[in-house]
Amino acid sequence: MEIIPSQVVRDLSASYAPVNEENEAIRAVEVVATTVECDVTIEYCQQGSIMGALSAFCSIVFICVLMMKIKRIESSGNHCPVSSDIQEFKRYHDAVKEVLHKKDVITDVSLLKARVLNQIHPSEQCCFLLQLGRFYLNNVFPKLEFSSMKEQKCLNHLANSVLGLKIELKHCHSTMRCACGHQSHKIMEEFRETFYQMETEAAIVKAFGDLNILIRWMEINYPG
Repeated sequence: MEIIPSQVVRDLSASYAPVNEENEAIRAVEVVATTVECDVTIEYCQQGSIMGALSAFCSIVFICVLMMKIKRIESSGNHCPVSSDIQEFKRYHDAVKEVLHKKDVITDVSLLKARVLNQIHPSEQCCFLLQLGRFYLNNVFPKLEFSSMKEQKCLNHLANSVLGLKIELKHCHSTMRCACGHQSHKIMEEFRETFYQMETEAAIVKAFGDLNILIRWMEINYPG
């Protein structure tokens, strides 16, 4: 067996020591890097959970605010003031109503009743007018004709005024300020049912004649 001098052993030990320390240092760096990576991942997951919870909370708050707004609209007054000139409606209607009044032979039936109109909740007045205006534009005005050009012109002006009112109310409805509830729906259903139970010409004449009831109601609820 060859004996290695102690000095050589010390030299060999010294030459290998740095290599071992370097390996240990590398392993230490890897451990630290792994720990940092885990910490970052945990922190990211925690941030994701917080953001998810915050997003859900914001959604709930938004829905609650929206529901409160809808309830406030339903319980408060009319949120759709109109800029249409109601007196203009009245002038055009008065200009031709006498001609049709002679044809209105059914005196025991009314399509529009002041008592019923006065019971409409302010929050549903807009919706009622919107539906009624649409009905007149589709089923009443197009079927009326006058031999006098002057009277026909007044009818056209009245129809255009109602169309302008309908557009204004439709815009209000699209912004959630024109609530449609059970009351306005029921009144319109009764109006349509009575209208279609009558003979066509008689129903059209009656509907036009009853506009004076509607105009008086609008003067009270939509003052200029």
